[in-house]
Amino acid sequence: MKTTSRNVVALGCMVAGALVAPAGVAQDARWYGGASLGRSAATIDDGRITSGLAGQGLGTSNIDNRDRDTGYRLFGGYQVNRNFGVEAGWFDLGEMGYTATTTPAGTLVGDVRFQGVNLDIVGTLPISDRFSLLGRIGGASVRTRGTFSSTGAVTMPYPGNSTSARRFGLKYGVGVAWRLTEAWELRVEGERMRVYDSVGNRGHVDLLSLGVVYYFGGVAGPARAGAPAPAYVAAPIDELRGVQYERIQVVGHTDRLESGAYNADLSRRRATAVAAYLVDTGIAVDRISSSGAGESDPLPVTAVCRGNAATPALITCLQPDRRVDLPVQGMRSP
Repeated sequence: MKTTSRNVVALGCMVAGALVAPAGVAQDARWYGGASLGRSAATIDDGRITSGLAGQGLGTSNIDNRDRDTGYRLFGGYQVNRNFGVEAGWFDLGEMGYTATTTPAGTLVGDVRFQGVNLDIVGTLPISDRFSLLGRIGGASVRTRGTFSSTGAVTMPYPGNSTSARRFGLKYGVGVAWRLTEAWELRVEGERMRVYDSVGNRGHVDLLSLGVVYYFGGVAGPARAGAPAPAYVAAPIDELRGVQYERIQVVGHTDRLESGAYNADLSRRRATAVAAYLVDTGIAVDRISSSGAGESDPLPVTAVCRGNAATPALITCLQPDRRVDLPVQGMRSP
């Protein structure tokens, strides 16, 4: 005689505790590195150039600005938590310049290259499980190297044909990030740096860039180091071997402590980890499907858990919600 075994939820919870507890415990603090490449644009102080030439009794008939170039950055950072990080980098914003034509006839030509190092605070606002908004503010130590020449009626207004200076300026920017995998991320950012060139001109250089970021250890979630790992074991998974079933639906769950987007992603990752384990135990991959329910289905036992701040007590109380369920309908032989 055969009996029907339905909704083996307890089995699913035990598997979840053994396999995915580490995913719910944070790698919140992590290191990353990356590089970006893009288009740089400078503001050239035409007024100061014109004024300097007027001091020589010359009129300025035209200024041809070369204010666009290719810029790039190399950077590394430390993500303090999922919303804030600290980032340091080296950058080359390219070379900008101008050619001023005067009356009586003459020219003044200048070219300046901008390179330096920066230190920023980077803020991250997750919009979904993969898409985030970025904002940064910091400072940059910019080294400018200039080369100048004059012809005709123009007398060289600077101490020499080659100049160099290093000044500190404000830096800020905004951008978006798209997570490709657990470790790789794409960024599109627009940044502005205040600069002072080697002959006293002040302005700013903008950089619009596309960057790639690698997170060492993967992209991690919220810190829960204080939450004890569940002491469940996965041994009861062997009970599935005696059940005739069409399909196993693996459903991941989380507690309510993080954003909906983050919890949806975490629950999917939990379900994927358990599904992979089932395949490793010999269950056919075409019999398994996985999904994430996020925080939408808390267990009745956690109804007594009060509050929304991630205190150690609340994290412990909500532990049963951090689970994976395996509802199975099938027939078992006696």
